Amino acid sequence: MPPFTSLTADQRWNLVAYLYTLSIPEGRLDRGKAVYADKCASCHGATGKADAQRAPGTPDLSDPARMADRSQATLML
Repeated sequence: MPPFTSLTADQRWNLVAYLYTLSIPEGRLDRGKAVYADKCASCHGATGKADAQRAPGTPDLSDPARMADRSQATLML
């Protein structure tokens, strides 16, 4: 199979994120958004880019390379 070069790396990650949402029931996705807004957004920001940092060293959750390198258990810490 030839390499997939018609999309940029960011576009490919966006596609992966979109495809992942197709396998999650809407209610579960809404609950996850509510948990993020309640527990995470104050430090990581609304987009996960650590743009609302209240704690030094808050990681950027929108970095696909960083996120791919972590287990779900690690992300819950």
